[in-house]
Amino acid sequence: MRNRSQFSEWIDARTGLVSRVSGLSEEPVRGGAGLRHVFGSALAGAFLIQLITGLLLMTSYVPSSSHAWGSVWFIEREMMLGWVIRGLHHFGSSAVVILLALHLVQTIVRASYRAPREFNWWLGLIMMFAVLGLALTGYLLPWDQKGYWATRVATNIAGTTPVIGPLAQQVLVGGIEYGNQTLTRLYGLHVGVLPLVIVLALLGHWALARRHGLNGKDRPERTDTYWPSQAFYNLAAIGLVLAILLGVVIYEGGAGLEAPADPTGTDYPARPEWYFLALYQLLNEFESDTEIIGTMVIPGAIVTILFLLPILDRLFPKRLIHFGACALIFGVLGGAGYLMTKALVADWNDAAFILARQEADEQRDRADQLASAHGLPPEGAGYLMARDPLSRGMNLLEANCLSCHAYGGKVRVQMQVAQPSAEDLAAADPSRFADLGEPLSDSVLRALAFALPEDFDAEEITRDASDVTQTTVVLKGRNAGGERVEAELVEGRSHVIVQTEAIQSASDLEGFGTRDWIRGLLEDPSSPKYFGLVPQCSGMTEWKAESQLTPEQLDAVADFFVEYVIPYREGISAAAWELQFEDPENQHPGYEHYMNECANCHFWGLGGADGTGVDAPNLYGWGSDTWTRRMIEEPGARDLYGYLADHEQMPGFEGQLTQEDLDVVIRLLKGDFLPLRASENASAAEPEAAAIAVDAPEQTD
Repeated sequence: MRNRSQFSEWIDARTGLVSRVSGLSEEPVRGGAGLRHVFGSALAGAFLIQLITGLLLMTSYVPSSSHAWGSVWFIEREMMLGWVIRGLHHFGSSAVVILLALHLVQTIVRASYRAPREFNWWLGLIMMFAVLGLALTGYLLPWDQKGYWATRVATNIAGTTPVIGPLAQQVLVGGIEYGNQTLTRLYGLHVGVLPLVIVLALLGHWALARRHGLNGKDRPERTDTYWPSQAFYNLAAIGLVLAILLGVVIYEGGAGLEAPADPTGTDYPARPEWYFLALYQLLNEFESDTEIIGTMVIPGAIVTILFLLPILDRLFPKRLIHFGACALIFGVLGGAGYLMTKALVADWNDAAFILARQEADEQRDRADQLASAHGLPPEGAGYLMARDPLSRGMNLLEANCLSCHAYGGKVRVQMQVAQPSAEDLAAADPSRFADLGEPLSDSVLRALAFALPEDFDAEEITRDASDVTQTTVVLKGRNAGGERVEAELVEGRSHVIVQTEAIQSASDLEGFGTRDWIRGLLEDPSSPKYFGLVPQCSGMTEWKAESQLTPEQLDAVADFFVEYVIPYREGISAAAWELQFEDPENQHPGYEHYMNECANCHFWGLGGADGTGVDAPNLYGWGSDTWTRRMIEEPGARDLYGYLADHEQMPGFEGQLTQEDLDVVIRLLKGDFLPLRASENASAAEPEAAAIAVDAPEQTD
């Protein structure tokens, strides 16, 4: 026994701890110390990292569907080294899975499941499934898009379990709706139940490992003590795991956080974490009526065989079982690798997935920008996007308005993805676009011919090879309806993205209700931005042709609107409001010009089809939220555009939009929103038209 200090003797006399540690350090390592014994310790070390970082995250995390995203955002952005802690926890789960797989393979190859280590084997399997359960339950905790939709997929799979599936799903979800109950239940499993199972199994696993010793049958003549040789190897392995994790976290800049969960959206490209990707792809290998084979039968059979392995080893020839066990584990890993690769390749070639992923990235960046600029709303992170004109407002505008109107020159774009099969390409005519001046391959010409309609009139083609990773071909033209069509494909990929832009037939709504908009209208009403595309509203153009107002006087009219008309106040009649201009000395200069040039058509109180023969809307309160809201909901009202024939009027949206929706649309029109970050704005400005709607991928059988 080594010499001990008086302090060590004092501690040992009262606790026995020093003697116990000394005994552990002197335990023999049969077969000698070496790297082959480090996997279990490295796995325990990785789990310890998860435990410590998880406890640190718990100090700031809020398990609530309203505030979970915000608390995780706080950890990432505000908490000192929070992004490192969360990053270690996030990527640490991958390290645990990898080390588990390596340890499992080593255990089977060395036949360490045999007697007397049967219980050690079973405890190891229990730990493995508990760790996978940790990874699964931790997915939802940020309450972001990725976790929300991945959890829905996972719980739906659990629901397909025969007999107990629906009940298990209901217990996990906490009802029929995914919400606070779901989050708190998975949180309880993640931080309480599953860690307890792992700790208990780990203690039992470690105690049995000490009882039976390490498997050193390959070098029975050599024996070392645990300290210092094996301890050095183990600490070096744990240090290597930590160093790799830190490197990944720094390289990735943390774990990342998607936009807050939006249960109303269904277009998020949900994919599980990489270690569940094989199971996800396995599910896709079967039709809906046989998918239980992929979700339950195959995984269940593999798990059953693993648990029965020690028993099978006693019932059948050991060499046969060992060979079968090795074939099984390598077959499972090989099959998992194949399925993962297939899933990744499928996504790489799936244009709809790529577009949805780009949109999800934009939403993620926008949510982060809004949270950074305005903080988090007390009602929850979900309101970040719901109250953002550039997110929610633009979606509403795209869905309801941009098939006729434009916004900042952008119109509605119908996006389709053509995914031709080999038979489709063989049947396509490559000569249709062979004379466009670009040396295109036969496969590219066939893909374009398949994707574009026969009535497509090609105008311009470009081939961009500036990106060393891919060459992009873009073909522009028009269809028979005169709509602008653009087809894009990347050489080497099979799909073609076809964008069809709507034809603008109404005014550009960017800046509507502002001084700039009305000043531009007064200057050039025949511009496509205003009424140039709306022949039923040609009165302004006729007025402009006869008007003698100078630019300074037009400025005065626009200033008058900004100071007196747009700041409309509810409850004040037009007549009462107009009293303030009775005294000529108090009249705004623009008021006189307006009354002389505009009031002949636009009345304050009446206007429109009131029997006066005047064909123009009432402008009292023009540009105010109230006026614009009425214009959206009931444009055919008597005092607005009711003087037009029904087929000439803009359709009304009364009852179709909530007040919150109307508010974000009106704020969008007026430009009352946080601008995109410079880099995002630059990338968003690249396309000439907004990507408005993505149709389901074109199916080709």
